[in-house]
Amino acid sequence: MKRPALVILFLTIISFCSAQEPDGFHAGVFGGLVASQVDGDNYAGYNRLGFQFGGFTNFKLTQDWGAQIEIKYLQKGSKEASQKNVYYFAIKLDYVEIPFLVNYQFDEKMYAEGGLSFAYLLGAHEDRDGYGYSDATGDFEAYDASALLGFNYIFNAHFIGNVKYSYSILPIRPHPGNQTYWGDMGSYNNLLSAALYYKF
Repeated sequence: MKRPALVILFLTIISFCSAQEPDGFHAGVFGGLVASQVDGDNYAGYNRLGFQFGGFTNFKLTQDWGAQIEIKYLQKGSKEASQKNVYYFAIKLDYVEIPFLVNYQFDEKMYAEGGLSFAYLLGAHEDRDGYGYSDATGDFEAYDASALLGFNYIFNAHFIGNVKYSYSILPIRPHPGNQTYWGDMGSYNNLLSAALYYKF
């Protein structure tokens, strides 16, 4: 991702968090790791490692239910290589994403979450032979929509641990010739993530 886009995103996150009022609202920042694959590229395994960072605000709906909105930068993609380097394949995808989450606190220290996220593709690069990445942004859809499920553990008043599963609702890249196989219309982002949240 280009440096100006990173700077703009960082400033947006700071403004997003600092604009929240304390009455019923909480805001903070987070960062963590992403393990992803692209279903439909003929490879399997969460082999693409990336990172994420962003900001969030949340508020209580009832004593047990709450809502959260985030804005973040994260890396998705796919990677596969044989042990003897007979073949190599990798995809790097950079997104700005806004998740909308509803959470349910079932324990003093733990709560679950679920929702939808909408992302904009900042750039895509592909390596088909292990000799370097080439720009493939035009091959992928500019927008991604995903369903999310997560689990959170409250360490203390400021720090929260989070693990999350995410899967694309719509294909991020169609099959060649826009073919459809038993409802499968192309490639989909499939990822697991872990993050540490800091609440102001």
